[in-house]
Amino acid sequence: MSINIAVRGWIACDDQQLIEIQRMLAAEHGEKYAAGWLVAPTHHTGSWTNYVFFGADLSAERFERWRATVGEIAAIVPLSPDEYVRGLFFVSDERAGRTELLVKGGRITNIDSAERYNFLDE
Repeated sequence: MSINIAVRGWIACDDQQLIEIQRMLAAEHGEKYAAGWLVAPTHHTGSWTNYVFFGADLSAERFERWRATVGEIAAIVPLSPDEYVRGLFFVSDERAGRTELLVKGGRITNIDSAERYNFLDE
């Protein structure tokens, strides 16, 4: 039986980090693992923050690869020590339930998801 894991969320980054993220997604993972990622265009909005979104239902194996990718993204060395990429992902796992994945300070942290997000799994 296949385990399904729903993942949705985003990463906020600067221009240099965005270039590195796009390079990582294109070169390392190709089309198979790049599916589900979306870079929001900012050149018309005047925004100084770039957003990279992800949403997909993944197998357990593909989730592990996705998590490793997010770990690599989190570890991108910033130009300034206090400006690592930051983000939030909601993860709904048929086995383990729902958690939140925080991306900050160069690493990933799992925390229990609040009940107010129950509607995401309905």
